[in-house]
Amino acid sequence: MQRVGNASYSLPGSLVSASSTRTPTLSLIDVEVSGSDVSNIVSATLSVQNEIAWTPFETLQSSLSVTNATNAMYPSSFTLGRRVVSGSIIQYITNNNSSTVQ
Repeated sequence: MQRVGNASYSLPGSLVSASSTRTPTLSLIDVEVSGSDVSNIVSATLSVQNEIAWTPFETLQSSLSVTNATNAMYPSSFTLGRRVVSGSIIQYITNNNSSTVQ
């Protein structure tokens, strides 16, 4: 095995030592649960599922002319049944919230 080049090199510019304190990024998410602000948020998700019922066609006249997928008939309206809302909140554990984290 042979080393290529010599052992001398220099870094351009001046070196900067790492800071001894770390500042986390500020949260841009504002979440409120039951009227109380939730602090130290990492992420939050919200999902809405709609339960729908398609309004069927009542006659067969136009369906007789369907020959392939290009002229197939699809329902043009629907009725909204119920909505299910779900989500999650992820937060940092701190001395202030460690007793309430579930």
